[in-house]
Amino acid sequence: VSGTMYNTGRHVSLRLDKEHLVNISGGPMTYSHRLEEIRLHFGSEDSQGSEHLLNGQAFSGEACTSPQHYGDPGLRAKTSEPLASLTGAQGDAMHAVDTQLTRADWLQWCPANECQAF
Repeated sequence: VSGTMYNTGRHVSLRLDKEHLVNISGGPMTYSHRLEEIRLHFGSEDSQGSEHLLNGQAFSGEACTSPQHYGDPGLRAKTSEPLASLTGAQGDAMHAVDTQLTRADWLQWCPANECQAF
């Protein structure tokens, strides 16, 4: 994987090069999805770095993915299917709101329509 990482002042983003995009497919997913961007949100305090709240709670950081649906030009982009198929959640984007990734069970995904923005 190669791409460009940049700081927008609101988040750090890794935009993958078009020549080396990551395809997500298989399992319970109907279509293939191409991951184009990963955004990392963090703050100056450990307790409030996430952009969204989950059950009213802020977290130290948040990772947002931007997978784009492809394979059927008649369908609009569905950014939630790759992760929703793994988590059972529905929404337009998925966010990891607890970024303490030293243990896999600490990673919590929520659909964008259930996360609360600050």
